[in-house]
Amino acid sequence: MKYGKRIIAILLAAVLTMGTLPQAALAEEPTETTAACTEPVETVQIPETTAETAAPETTGSTEESVPETRPETAPAATEESVPDPTGQTTAETTGETVSETTAETEPEVLPYGLPGLPEDYVLSEEELADKADMISHQVAQQTASLTEGTQYEKDILLVWADTEETAQAYAQAFSAELVCRQDGLATLRLNGVSVVEALTAAQESDRLPAAYPNHIAVLPPDEGKWEENSGLALFSEDIPQPQTWRSWLDNTENPDPYLTDPTSYRYQYMHDTVDSYAAWGVTTGKGVTVAVIDTGVKANHEDLPNLRRVEVTNGNEPLGLDDATGHGTHVAGIIGAAMGNGKGGAGIAPGATILSLRVVNAAGYIYDSALIAALRTAVKNGAQIVNISIGGTAYNAVFQKAINEAAEAGVTVVAAMGNDGTNCLNYPAGYDNVIGVVSVDRTNNRASGSSYGTWGDVAAPGAAVWSTTYNGSYGPKSGTSMASPVVAGVAALYKSVHSDATPAQITARLKATATRGGSDLGAGIVNAAAALSEKPGIPTAEIRSGETGEVLSRSDGGTLSAPWDGQLCLTGTGRFLLYTLDGKTPGIREGQIVCGQRYNGPISLADYAGQTLTVKAMAVGDGGLAGSVLTCRIQVKKGTEIGSVTVSGPRELLAGKTGEFQANVTGVNPEAPVEQTVTWRISDRSDNMARAAIGASTGKLTTPRLSAGDEGWVEVTAASKTGQVSSEPFRVTVKALNPVARISLFAARISCYTGNTATLTVTMLDSKGNPVSPEVLWSSSKPQVATVEDGVVTALAKGSTTITCKALDGSGKTAKCTVTVAQAVESLTITGPASLAPGASFTFKAQAAPKGAVSRFTWSVLEGPEGTRITNGRLSVPKDAPIGDTITISAQPPEGGGAGAEYTLTVAPKCASVHISIPWNSDSPYAPLSESYDRAGNLTGLTLYSVQPGEYSKRKDCVSLVADPMDARGRYLDNAGCLRWSSSNPSIVSVTDDGFVQAHKAGTAKITVSALDGSGKKQTVTVKVENPVSTIALFSSAPQGRMLISEPLLAAGKSVSHKVTFAETYGRPTNQKITWSWELWARKGSESWNLTADFSRYIGLTTSGRLSIRANASSLIRDYIEAGKNLELTVIAQSQESGKAQDSITYLLVPPATKLYVAANRKTVGIEPDGTREMVFYSDQFARSMGSYSVSNFVYTSSNPKVASVPASVGMDKVTRYTGYSYGNDGWFSLLIHSTQPGTARITIRTTDGTNRSCTITVRSTTKKEQS
Repeated sequence: MKYGKRIIAILLAAVLTMGTLPQAALAEEPTETTAACTEPVETVQIPETTAETAAPETTGSTEESVPETRPETAPAATEESVPDPTGQTTAETTGETVSETTAETEPEVLPYGLPGLPEDYVLSEEELADKADMISHQVAQQTASLTEGTQYEKDILLVWADTEETAQAYAQAFSAELVCRQDGLATLRLNGVSVVEALTAAQESDRLPAAYPNHIAVLPPDEGKWEENSGLALFSEDIPQPQTWRSWLDNTENPDPYLTDPTSYRYQYMHDTVDSYAAWGVTTGKGVTVAVIDTGVKANHEDLPNLRRVEVTNGNEPLGLDDATGHGTHVAGIIGAAMGNGKGGAGIAPGATILSLRVVNAAGYIYDSALIAALRTAVKNGAQIVNISIGGTAYNAVFQKAINEAAEAGVTVVAAMGNDGTNCLNYPAGYDNVIGVVSVDRTNNRASGSSYGTWGDVAAPGAAVWSTTYNGSYGPKSGTSMASPVVAGVAALYKSVHSDATPAQITARLKATATRGGSDLGAGIVNAAAALSEKPGIPTAEIRSGETGEVLSRSDGGTLSAPWDGQLCLTGTGRFLLYTLDGKTPGIREGQIVCGQRYNGPISLADYAGQTLTVKAMAVGDGGLAGSVLTCRIQVKKGTEIGSVTVSGPRELLAGKTGEFQANVTGVNPEAPVEQTVTWRISDRSDNMARAAIGASTGKLTTPRLSAGDEGWVEVTAASKTGQVSSEPFRVTVKALNPVARISLFAARISCYTGNTATLTVTMLDSKGNPVSPEVLWSSSKPQVATVEDGVVTALAKGSTTITCKALDGSGKTAKCTVTVAQAVESLTITGPASLAPGASFTFKAQAAPKGAVSRFTWSVLEGPEGTRITNGRLSVPKDAPIGDTITISAQPPEGGGAGAEYTLTVAPKCASVHISIPWNSDSPYAPLSESYDRAGNLTGLTLYSVQPGEYSKRKDCVSLVADPMDARGRYLDNAGCLRWSSSNPSIVSVTDDGFVQAHKAGTAKITVSALDGSGKKQTVTVKVENPVSTIALFSSAPQGRMLISEPLLAAGKSVSHKVTFAETYGRPTNQKITWSWELWARKGSESWNLTADFSRYIGLTTSGRLSIRANASSLIRDYIEAGKNLELTVIAQSQESGKAQDSITYLLVPPATKLYVAANRKTVGIEPDGTREMVFYSDQFARSMGSYSVSNFVYTSSNPKVASVPASVGMDKVTRYTGYSYGNDGWFSLLIHSTQPGTARITIRTTDGTNRSCTITVRSTTKKEQS
């Protein structure tokens, strides 16, 4: 929907940041302010504490820390006594500090004494539209609910001004100083009024323009902990085939370490998820510039060779170039780290150029104005894709306008959804013309901390993604900050192939080709290969001048006219074009061209002058996807400039007979085919030839009869069709002679081989049997098979043709001979064993080349023991042939049939059996998964992997076998050359002539070694090929809620199911069986106790992975918790395949929650639009102490987030706060509900310990006037 995000933004001006800030940065009371920028892993620089900004200490721990803060009142944990914190919060968030009566009675006096615009200043239509947008978003009320100095810059307003004069006028209207004006964005410094007061005045007065606060954006933190688990294209000759991880690895000279071993925790699994390997077979994104608006990017990182850094100026403040926190460098590597350089990993678009734009100032803040300036700088510097893994706190129309301008300039903007784990609206992901990205984990389900909502367009991997770091090394980070650059990289790949694609088209393509995963993922998980695998469009045919290359005509179908020296050019999308010129439809099947040929450049039309060609062409895309077929007729003209006309035919003709004459017309340019049509006439004649006549179009000359002994003459002339050139007169003598009565050739049929010649002699007799010798004409019906000249036939190609000899005396007599041409042998190869036993026989085969050559051969024994004979290739060795003698045989084609061959073998002892083994030594590089042998020690079975997993030092995808022929006494025979290896299915497993076995894909095939000494002995090995398991990921059905406690809760009496996802880097794993196990530890501080055996009777884990806790464990669990010990239950899923890949999930065992409710008088509450209200609910679900209060995990959902939602970024202690640290009694929790627009919404709260208890708060959002 074109305006979908704008509508959502108008309806929901969410007061939240891109991710959950560290507790220390956000857990302050409303009157205090903190720094609002944090880096996902390392601690961000915090400005010095002043009266305006009091920044509590932060730690480097990955766990959230909580300041020592308690609510002012601790209400009793009873349903009747409910704390009412709404008065304070509501008062702070109304933002209504302007006297309405003043504005009504004295309209000429603006609120807060602001001078306003001159009275004669009339707002333009655009200014009025900006004003309406500001009012509809209730920017003043929204800003009043934020914290000055933490969520927006103090004393700073942003306005849009087309000119410097307009900016000055706006500044004077607000009694402010114009700090700067940059690309239409003016920054004003207020004097004497606050930002909220200025915004309120702007909304109420027609003499003030639209204005916005300068929001402070934040970097999303890591969305959760990660653990280190140990556990398009290569092309065929004809058709492109999708590239895989295996083929990429095999064909990359210096593969990147983080891409070589899919079992390593450092492996960049994101490439499997989005199918980067297949996409790289099509493009690496070269030629596309991707802007990274972030904390800066480290210069000279070994894996970021295609980096440009441009400094952003925010107002008058240069923001620098170097990475402030490491966040930007990590993001840049995900997009464009180099591929195939043997270092680190690779970006999604490794050929793209990274344009780094730092937006963090020296104090660690990120302002809207900096983000807007950076976006415009990116557009000016040629960025085609922009990634923003940073979030703002609220809607800003100026930011939206900058994004719209970027989209109009053809720039695609991608942004992270945030790590709140809620369905609250975040910016800039929530703006129109922005691709909002959700994060998924290895199981392809939404990562627990990822924000989501209807404004989320697509999803991408964002959990524990390895990339470049600002210390020059590599490391993992998690969050939508990592998922967003994955999508930006995919967009860059698509843009590199479709340079004219608009942002809307790129967005639509990524969504249309996304693959389905879990819920709340927008259109799904982006797939780079699918996005690039488009059906090619129909090609276009062009006729160009052969001399200048100028396009003369163009067509997508129909008929074109072309000069004889023109060129046919085909253009289209896809990997290549396939065409025919004879009207047949081009085709591909199973990766091979079955009709047509590749288009490699302009096609000369000179050979087709005077013909009409039916051209059919189609584009073949990546992966062999064929497009629609173009059908076009081309009429090729002949040359028009005639150079000469020559006549040929009999010089003597019988009187009264008809003679046939031919004309040859040539152009001024000898290579130019010209019209051969001529007009014949008699230019002169003897007196007795007055009745002679010639056909004007046929060239047939009819002569009158003459008396015996008389003769006459005729001169004939041929003129070109236009009459511009005529031939020289051709004189024909006409005599009264005896005509040819009979004509014959010495043979009616002859056979020969290509390259040979044969001479045909002709005999001609008159009616009395007397020899006559008039001129004759020789011709061949198929000159491509054989030609004839003066009776000499030259064989050219396999086939048959008719040679005709015609007497030219006017008698019309002809003689014919059928010539059959066979393909001569150019090379001949004899195949057979290297030895045969005495008394043995074997049929040798002779293979001739080229294809279609003669296949009949004469076999003979050139040398060997007496009695050795061969018939039709079958050689028989006499029983008394001495061991060690040699035998030489010969195969020869018929005489003239080409080359023959000889073959030599020896006489050896007879093979009684064949023994196969694997040669073993400590240095052997091979180690099959399994082997089996028969009682005689023969290898009979093998199991191999289809690929070589990275964790093994010895090869498990191939092995070298040895086969030995043995005599009847079990002794080895020295005639291993008589053995032949073969595979029943080489596509599964192949074998070379020397016994090297290589697995290719999952399946079963048999490797057979056969003795060729005539004994018929053979031995077979059954080879099973399996796809190995690279990694597995474990998904739990347990709700995690907002993760204030890092482990999911599981109560006694409840159960949870698990699902294992197998990575398919090596292909779909053959063995997907899982071994399930669990272990339980009690932990208190640094101490721990293994309680697995103690709790074995309370805990059950099925073979399908369903975990159950018995209800009678509740009291025991409670005892441990009251003793200060946490019970951590770890479920382990391990692959039964030999690699033993595994994953685990740890739960916190708790007593079941028995209560979750809201006080009766608080089940329905009223909140003013853009207001925030603190609400209390009660539950005895387990809570963990964090500083002076306790927290627990709950799930919060809104039935209508456009009306109201539970933001995470207002401070951890403001989301859920717990007191009454006594289990068995109700504890109370508080949360902040934020309203965005008028309406009704239900906020549902659910437990996460498996009890699935819930309660609902109905929010009715109305204005104060309506509430009263």
